[in-house]
Amino acid sequence: MSSEHLEILKSLLPVLVALLTLTGGGIVYNWQKSIDRKNQILQERRTLYRNFMGKVQQLLLDKQMDKADKAVEHFLEFKLLIAELLVTAPDKVIAPLKSTDAAMKNLMRVTFTSNSGTPFDDDDTASAERDFFDAYEKTLIEMRRDSFGDTEVTDKFAKALVDAMSASLIIGKR
Repeated sequence: MSSEHLEILKSLLPVLVALLTLTGGGIVYNWQKSIDRKNQILQERRTLYRNFMGKVQQLLLDKQMDKADKAVEHFLEFKLLIAELLVTAPDKVIAPLKSTDAAMKNLMRVTFTSNSGTPFDDDDTASAERDFFDAYEKTLIEMRRDSFGDTEVTDKFAKALVDAMSASLIIGKR
């Protein structure tokens, strides 16, 4: 290589370093923006999950206290949260969420009488409660897995938690 070529290389070296730095910076920037967007979406889902769990608790309290008018109001809010979650939650949350939705609808129906005004019997209510808490447990577990990945809450612990909630609902009713 001649000295002329070396001089040209020396003069182009800062330009090459600048181009390499800009390219690397662009790649890192896009990668960081992607991570930030995923974190934002997860944070939005976590907020929806908390709101959903709170609304479920409100509906269970309405059931326990036999407040049909409040249950109707809270059920509409519950359905809006379901709709938001159907758009934002991952598939693994959607399946148990749909079951929880159907089970809550049935639980409210058997709790606050049929269309004819005739109350359902205790067996219908107990069956609806079991169906709801089974679906709710699965939803809770999948929401925690989506939120935390390696959650320490095992299926067994979640079942115990939901069973305790179910027991308090039954005890509170008597």
